[in-house]
Formats: sequence, C-alpha cells, structure tokens
Amino acid sequence: MLPSQGSETGSTPVSRSKMRFFSRILAFALNAYLDAQICEELVSYIKTKGKSYATKGTTAQQRAKKLVSSAKDKKTDYLIGLAYTEYYINGLADILYSKILFKLLIAKDKGKLKKIYEESTSSFKSALTTRHQFQEFISNRSLYLKYWFAIVTNPWRWANKFAKERCKFEGKLDTDLLRKAAIEVQKQNLENNGRVARDLRNEVDNDDVKITELNRLARKYKNSDFLIGAAKTQEAAARWDKLFVKLIGG
Repeated sequence: MLPSQGSETGSTPVSRSKMRFFSRILAFALNAYLDAQICEELVSYIKTKGKSYATKGTTAQQRAKKLVSSAKDKKTDYLIGLAYTEYYINGLADILYSKILFKLLIAKDKGKLKKIYEESTSSFKSALTTRHQFQEFISNRSLYLKYWFAIVTNPWRWANKFAKERCKFEGKLDTDLLRKAAIEVQKQNLENNGRVARDLRNEVDNDDVKITELNRLARKYKNSDFLIGAAKTQEAAARWDKLFVKLIGG
C-alpha cells in the first residue's frame, strides 16, 4: 500500500481529505476525455464504413471495438448512438461534474491543486487524437445548471447535428436505435466502472490509460487516499449510468 503522508505539491502538504476530494475531480475529467476519444474511435469507424478506428491497440479503441461488437447488423443509426452517448451523455456529464466540483473546492492549496489538474489533463489530452474535447460546452456557463434537465427531457437534442457534422450522415436518425445504443453503452460502462474502481482501491496497474495516470499521481504525491477518491468517482459514474438507463426506459 502507498503511505498516506499528505501530498507534497509545494512547500507544504495538501491535506489528505482535500487530496481525496481533488482526486474525484480529476478522475471525472479523465473519464470525460477518454470518453471523447472513444467517441472519436467510433466516428472513424462510421466514416470509413467499418474499415478502421482512429487508433490501434489503445484503451479507447478496445472499448470502441467492444461497443461495435454489440451491433448485430451494424446499422449506422445505432453506431451513431454509441458515439453520441459517449460524448454527449457520458463525457459531457463528467466534464461538467469536474468543473462544478472544482468550483466548490475550498482549500488554501487550491492554486497548487489547479496546477496538478492542468498538468495532468494537458498531458492526458495530448496523448489522444481527437480534437473534440468539450471546448464548445465548457465556456457555456448556463449549461452547467441546466444540462441534466436538458439531457433527461430530450437526450438526443444534439444528435442530428452530431450525425451530420462529425459522422457525415445526412439521413434521418431512428431514435429507437439511438436509445438501444445508449443502453448498451451504459451497460458496458457499468462493468468497466466497477472494474476500474476495484483496481484503484487495490492499487492495481493495468493497461487502462486512466488508471495509469491516477496511479502515477498517487505514487508521486505519496497519497493512497488519492486512489480511494478516484474509485468513488467511478462508483458515482456507475450510478449515473444506471439512472440514465431508467430515465430512458431501459
């Protein structure tokens, strides 16, 4: 087990409780950016008519391939639903959670924690191929308050624009197929979030880039509470997955 000695980010350590809360914030952000890359993998698959993904052998590509394998007849509407859910329902929710929670963080060390956040997310994002990393939403402050109501009342509000602009699809989308795809994404996310939470609590290394980054930071700052907080984020994400499926009648 890692020693819990506080987290050295400068001349003074950040308290264990603050570091645990901060790790939840960072984990939400990493979740979001990985979801954005999974979306990119699926978009590439759609645009190339199944010939290729955006990357090879990466965590995101493996997750995308598993999602595609759930499509019995590879209908474009269903594939678009998979990609759309990753970006607009899972990824966007996570990045908004991250931004909101950071605003709620009260700590004299907030400047140090912001530096860790920026360094970690910048490094993580630079290793991804997607240009779409929620820039169009992060600056929209009104969305922070109305997103959950908006996505529950009309989950597919951005779907047509996404299909046309990202996937080059001009047809009319079948919302029943979008719904089925969304349910499949959440089903697989539940399994993945549970596994990631267990691995973080047990300080297990694997080939998941998100776990690798969180383990790196926990070791760097000698704080095992960091991983506990990150595991709680995965468990919270799993609760969102379950709730969303119920809300759309899955």
